[in-house]
Amino acid sequence: MLIINQSLLYKASSIAVLIALILFILDITDTDDRIWEIIHEQTTDESIKERSVWLPNYSANITGLAIPGIQKNASGITYNHDKQTLWIVVNNPTYLIELDLQLNKVRRVDMYNFKDTEAISYVGDDYYLITDERDQAITLAKIEDETKLLNKDDLQQVVLNIHGYSNKGLEGIAVDSHTNTIYAVRERDPMILVKVTGFIENENRINIENVEEIDVDGLYLDDFSGLDFDHNSGHLLFLSDESKLLVEVDLQGNKISYLDLEKGFNNLDQSIPQAEGVVLDDRGNLYIVSEPNLLYRFEKNKD
Repeated sequence: MLIINQSLLYKASSIAVLIALILFILDITDTDDRIWEIIHEQTTDESIKERSVWLPNYSANITGLAIPGIQKNASGITYNHDKQTLWIVVNNPTYLIELDLQLNKVRRVDMYNFKDTEAISYVGDDYYLITDERDQAITLAKIEDETKLLNKDDLQQVVLNIHGYSNKGLEGIAVDSHTNTIYAVRERDPMILVKVTGFIENENRINIENVEEIDVDGLYLDDFSGLDFDHNSGHLLFLSDESKLLVEVDLQGNKISYLDLEKGFNNLDQSIPQAEGVVLDDRGNLYIVSEPNLLYRFEKNKD
């Protein structure tokens, strides 16, 4: 009887080792991610896909482009839908670069008295929101054709004072320009999503609160490195550098779709090294900026 038990134990141990080996191979080859994405795509209702961004339909058509005028520390990106240009914010030193949609440099705007600029979002009528990570501050700045310098001390600001380490502060910002609601994310320790109202309108009362409908821990991301708001669907796009993932979430907290930023997915020949900012333009193109100075563009498949 003892011999039989030992034999069964040996077989069970061998099976357990084999299963662990298979799971390890699936993980390091990202096969588990591919299987999960196929299942998610096949089981999602077509009506949901039609009224969402639906990230699985995107594939990269520009990868690892060195951004003109930037050598290092590219931190965030936004799209000016009035002039159809892209704006990229840089920290240390702090400045902005404007690009046309052919990704040529249009101009540079220097920034004074900003400390650690991590994100930028276009509001409309030449107004932009810029975050300062360590100060946990959001600045509203007007950038016109003749603007060459922004001095933070001359601009309207709000400090969020969300708890955590100062060097793990505001990493992403997005605006619903229809309601003037600002969404902002803290990188980690802890990860936080807040919304701000009353600031853009320069009201006496500014309201800052956590977005309770969205469970940020339930997104299963290791950090937040960027944020965008899609006006067509009303959904948020959460970017994670450490997880190498972009996640589409509706305002009720439902996870809608995913874009894997690793090599072999979505026409990427190499993983995006350090994704720091994300934005959609009005043509449906998706842009991701990565440190030190790289730009990626994804276009929606036409099928």
